[in-house]
Amino acid sequence: MSTKLLNAFIVCDSNREYGSGHVMRSITLGISLQKVGFKVALVCFEIPEALVERAESFGLHVMKRNAQQAEIAIAAEVIESTNPGDVVVFDGYYFDQQAIAEVHRSERFVVVIDDNGDLAECVSSLMLNQNLHANEKMYRRNSSSPKLLLGCEWALIRPEVLAARESQNLQERQGIFIAMGGTDPLGITPEISSRLIKQTGLKVVAAGGFLGQSSLNPIEMAEEMSHSQIGVIACGTTTWEALCLGLPLVGVVIADNQIQVAHSLQENKLGDFIDCRNEVDIESILNATTALLKNSLRSEDISGRARAIVDGRGAHRVALEILSAVS
Repeated sequence: MSTKLLNAFIVCDSNREYGSGHVMRSITLGISLQKVGFKVALVCFEIPEALVERAESFGLHVMKRNAQQAEIAIAAEVIESTNPGDVVVFDGYYFDQQAIAEVHRSERFVVVIDDNGDLAECVSSLMLNQNLHANEKMYRRNSSSPKLLLGCEWALIRPEVLAARESQNLQERQGIFIAMGGTDPLGITPEISSRLIKQTGLKVVAAGGFLGQSSLNPIEMAEEMSHSQIGVIACGTTTWEALCLGLPLVGVVIADNQIQVAHSLQENKLGDFIDCRNEVDIESILNATTALLKNSLRSEDISGRARAIVDGRGAHRVALEILSAVS
């Protein structure tokens, strides 16, 4: 009796300006797919060496891609590199939707990772949106009727964060954790950090992201976040890691694709946010942070509900759903 060979190819990209969150969560999904029996490769047009090293450290293969996300030629390239029955995951904002449809027609099991409905109508087998604002109405026009995995139950949380959650002591948290994305594109971390130290007298740990100047490795970043009392976090993928660790936070919007995440946090009373897309507002960030530090009852409420919403096991659930669909 032969065993079916399970292959998964995750199409994603990152450079120093964008995409580190996409590749980080793609690696996280790849790790979980590997654990349930898949051979996994990232298929990238561009990817920083630090992320190549992270992927390879978990046994994932990294393949070079010639076509950019927005080019129709990506379809032929992906099809040539894969076989019917293989899983092909797309994680990025700029993919040509006709290209994704072509890959789907070639009998690959296509998974699309979406955040804000940009890819809502992509022909696919499975649609994953790990965000709190995800809902079925976003995908009602999708003619292919993919299986929908929506909400934080499916959040792709790094294994280091899950390990930190399982060992953290919520009674001993102190200090402030700052994370402004992969490279802090607005360059505001140094000022926020120095002024919070002066105003609060607390320890402030600033993560430069996996592509920035941070001296923290992924394990240290997760541990520092788990030990902190308050977070000042850009409203990207790190948001869900913070909630997984029960970290009360002040959200900072630094890009258009983060505004729905920010509103969902506020609507669910999981934190306030400061919109810095058009004008950097350091004073509002500082005021919101110090106010949250002073309100222990609110912080405790946010922490408990956040941990319940994001339990850190979403990547394993997604991997099992994919395995079940293709086995």
